[in-house]
Amino acid sequence: DGLVCISPPSEIKNNWTESVPVSVALNGEDFAFTRQNFYYYHPPSVHSVNPEMIWIGESATEFVIKGSHFLPLDTASCHIGDIVTAAQVVGPSEIRCHHVQLDRTFSNAIVPV
Repeated sequence: DGLVCISPPSEIKNNWTESVPVSVALNGEDFAFTRQNFYYYHPPSVHSVNPEMIWIGESATEFVIKGSHFLPLDTASCHIGDIVTAAQVVGPSEIRCHHVQLDRTFSNAIVPV
């Protein structure tokens, strides 16, 4: 079983993350301090996607997404419509989505990224 806690809001003071120690009290007074930390992250934000469009059936070797607060995750991926493709987080402001081919017919001409 486990204990569910609601994280309080935090003002992230730096440009990346904020780490706070986790402690638990069952009576509200006697806290047990753990070696665990809880991390607050800025939500990622997308500013641009390049190329902005390709023709159905045409392939793009990569999409470059510019933004802010991208985390360096080994399991990053891009969703282009309902297509999932591998991604590389180049840095906190750039992601590259690899080997994208839109070979499906979409009901509208705009595919969400």
